[in-house]
Amino acid sequence: MSTQNIVLSGFMGSGKSTIAKALATNLDKFMLDCDYILEGFNAMKAKDMRAKFGDLAFKISQEKMFLFLKNSVKNSVIATGGNMHWLSLNELGVNFYLKTSFETIIDRLSKDKNELEKRPIFQDMQKACKLHVQTQDKFSQMADFTIVTDDKSIELVKDEILNLIKEKL
Repeated sequence: MSTQNIVLSGFMGSGKSTIAKALATNLDKFMLDCDYILEGFNAMKAKDMRAKFGDLAFKISQEKMFLFLKNSVKNSVIATGGNMHWLSLNELGVNFYLKTSFETIIDRLSKDKNELEKRPIFQDMQKACKLHVQTQDKFSQMADFTIVTDDKSIELVKDEILNLIKEKL
């Protein structure tokens, strides 16, 4: 597996960043969080960029970041943004889809008020639920592996991914 990236995809709040940190530590790889990279590229929070410039500008920025990662990043664990389902994430490396029920996502995010507030989509739960349903197939189709995260600890999900890496890669 040497320089191959490990990519974590999934809906907002599925645990990508948290699991990526645990994997990066275990695998001795760099951890890159696309949400923070995007904010760095634009010198503003993602929600502020969307509000100020609109969805098209946001997607263009995501695509630029995607191309940067694809062409420049190796030997890393990449936590993708939860709204990157429209990009070919498997081109970045081995893609693990963290499949998480909407109920579990809401439960996790509700434990910290700031987590819900920094994700504007969750201001309208019906809209968020609809988007969750709409994106599941796309995430699943792009994934090399699907990991169901409901009722699993960070450690258990991390170990499941590590076992797949050892067995399959």
